[in-house]
Amino acid sequence: MAYWGYRLQPVTGGGTVITEQWRDLRTVPLFHWGPVIKLITGITDRVGTNESNMRVTLDRLKAAAER
Repeated sequence: MAYWGYRLQPVTGGGTVITEQWRDLRTVPLFHWGPVIKLITGITDRVGTNESNMRVTLDRLKAAAER
């Protein structure tokens, strides 16, 4: 299990700073999960996938904040 969260802080003059918080609560070392995750998801470029998903999340947070 992992904990994910976001902290939003207003910036003087406008805007918001978004800080992502993450804590890994798994008891099995992460390197043991890599092959299993690849097998289940078919994702071979974990870094690229994570970067892409982070961008999507930030875009969605921005859209929600602007509503």
